[in-house]
Amino acid sequence: MDEHTRRRLAGGGLCDITTTGARSGRPHRVELYFHALDGEFLITGRPSDRTRDWLANLRAHPQFTLHLKDMGADLPAVATEITDPAERDDALTRIRTRSWDVDHRKVMETNGDWVARAPLVRFTVEGA
Repeated sequence: MDEHTRRRLAGGGLCDITTTGARSGRPHRVELYFHALDGEFLITGRPSDRTRDWLANLRAHPQFTLHLKDMGADLPAVATEITDPAERDDALTRIRTRSWDVDHRKVMETNGDWVARAPLVRFTVEGA
């Protein structure tokens, strides 16, 4: 992987991911935002009682392609869902305060709901 791609990954941001459908087995592409914090890559979303298709797909098939559209780069990646409540609390606190710039007091007041109901995965990128 070249240095330009490494720097782009280190900044996080908007991307697409292509997953393999949990039931269909067909490729499924979705636009989302990834976070690069403290040497790890994370994907989350707002709390919800419904399972996101991308999360169901990654649970069934953790391998996916990360598309850095602004660079035209397609990178093989592997996701792991974060299920441990303490890990979820830590990761969601970092994302919300540092990536999304949410006031720390607000995060502390609402993080319980995020820990209970927000999708959250950590992923690795081949060669990163």
